[in-house]
Amino acid sequence: MLYDNANIIAWDDIRIIAPDGNFTSQTKDFSATYPAGVEWGTIVRTLTTPGSAAAASTNLTATLETSSDGGTNWQAANTSTNQIASTSGTSIAYRATLTTDNNEETPAIEDITITYLPKVAIKSFSLSQ
Repeated sequence: MLYDNANIIAWDDIRIIAPDGNFTSQTKDFSATYPAGVEWGTIVRTLTTPGSAAAASTNLTATLETSSDGGTNWQAANTSTNQIASTSGTSIAYRATLTTDNNEETPAIEDITITYLPKVAIKSFSLSQ
């Protein structure tokens, strides 16, 4: 029964899991805070996989890409260093893609951390005697 006596929907305890999917973040704009832009560092994620997922039986992946142009072009981070491909910019967005070959064992991304440093303006002056 989908409706109880008060006509409120009562869902069964069913979990529908797609074999793959992706999430695209909103673009984070740093231009007001750092008009000269920032130097991008790394993008790291905390991935949770089901305890029953065995590497030999299930292919679980979670890939991360970043975009510094509002989502028009996407670049994968370096898989060994997590370095963001674009070296600098004033905005960034990320896209996470999750895949599995077993609908009962899917990965979950718990959090994403992006590191960056503001560009430093170097000014020089001369002292003369």
